[in-house]
Amino acid sequence: MNFASILLLALAISIDGFATGVTYGLRNIKIPLLSLIIIDLATVIALATSMAFGRWFSLFFPFESAKTFGATMLIVLGIMIVFKSYFSEIRKTDETKTLANLQIKHFGIVINILIEPMAADMDVSGSIDSKEAWFLGTALALDAFGAGFGAAVARFNLVFTILIVGLINFIAVITGLNIGINKRFINLKVGSSLISGTILILIGVLKLF
Repeated sequence: MNFASILLLALAISIDGFATGVTYGLRNIKIPLLSLIIIDLATVIALATSMAFGRWFSLFFPFESAKTFGATMLIVLGIMIVFKSYFSEIRKTDETKTLANLQIKHFGIVINILIEPMAADMDVSGSIDSKEAWFLGTALALDAFGAGFGAAVARFNLVFTILIVGLINFIAVITGLNIGINKRFINLKVGSSLISGTILILIGVLKLF
């Protein structure tokens, strides 16, 4: 497996964490080390679970067929994420938030955080505690779950991919947080979902050839 492809996958999965870190830093919301570890662990668990399932699924298909299917999945997921970025303003409406909160309690909280990252600070304490970190981590890990399945079917190395993604994601959140705190990056001109979706499409195209 090409290291560059794994690195691109890690960047695609981590870009939302970076953007969230910047947002929290700008709002002076603290994320303690334990909470940072929990956020990263949520992504690692989602990725490991989906890659394990994807690896099992790929056993039923010839190598080339499974690889093509996995690459196609990454492209489709990337396109879906790009569309999510395009419709992000619609999803931020009060009506959408209300619908999310009417669903199963914990899932509704995760969806609400996915729409508005600042909602993770549920007690408005200015700091993300361990419980809030699990909700935030779960929201950030949703894209990792889909990408992990496609990557495993496309024959990405399971252990190496999980390690690289875990490391890059952890660094991305910390870097974004510090940049936001120091006010070095005032506004994200390009949506993080647009960037991550485009990267996943690129990975999928590269794996097809």
